[in-house]
Amino acid sequence: MRLINTYQENITLYLDFTCPWCYIGWHNLLRAIENLSADRILPRLSYCSHELNVDIINPMPFDDYMKHRFGDYGSAKDWMQIVTQAGIDSELAINFSKITHIFNTKKLHRMLQALKDDTNALHQFLGLVFYHVILQGEVLDNAKKIYACTGFDYDELLASRTENEWDQAIEKDLIHGGKAGVSGIPCYNFGTDYSLFGAQNEKGYRAMLDLMYQNAPSQDFQKDYRLGTLLETQ
Repeated sequence: MRLINTYQENITLYLDFTCPWCYIGWHNLLRAIENLSADRILPRLSYCSHELNVDIINPMPFDDYMKHRFGDYGSAKDWMQIVTQAGIDSELAINFSKITHIFNTKKLHRMLQALKDDTNALHQFLGLVFYHVILQGEVLDNAKKIYACTGFDYDELLASRTENEWDQAIEKDLIHGGKAGVSGIPCYNFGTDYSLFGAQNEKGYRAMLDLMYQNAPSQDFQKDYRLGTLLETQ
């Protein structure tokens, strides 16, 4: 995908790394932004943590997790078929047979917080984490495995604050999301007037982008020449 060197308007994304809908939605949103007409300055993407499975301490077997979430494996299987087809439609090869465990994503969210001011690195990190967690079934709950899969050093990245301070930043995102009406993920706030819940296809995001640009007051549009990158890693 092309480099982005200007921004206009803001899209806030609330996500978690073990959510396949978050990956599908993020992937399709990037495609929609990539295909914006040349006369539109590209939007700035802001990311907020929305942790799932905060009560999981040790990785939980995937089948047990799905039975707990859906009540029975039949309902879980129906859900997985829907997600798998949505992945195929988005050219993402989601294969639930590769996912053996669901894990606590606290460490990954701390890293998201630490990367918020580096758009280029953050998009690279997101793409690599989603790829390894959702498509490859990796359990990224420790610094060694995170580094092996992404090349990002957990301890080095978080060195400027304590883990507790990073957790406070995560909590601030959760509070912000609550005030913004975020009750589930993925959730996208387009500018200040529009919100979209759930993963959409590229066409759906293009429609939302059109609506955002058509209705945003011209004085709200500010150029920002910080360099950002949208990357596909798979």
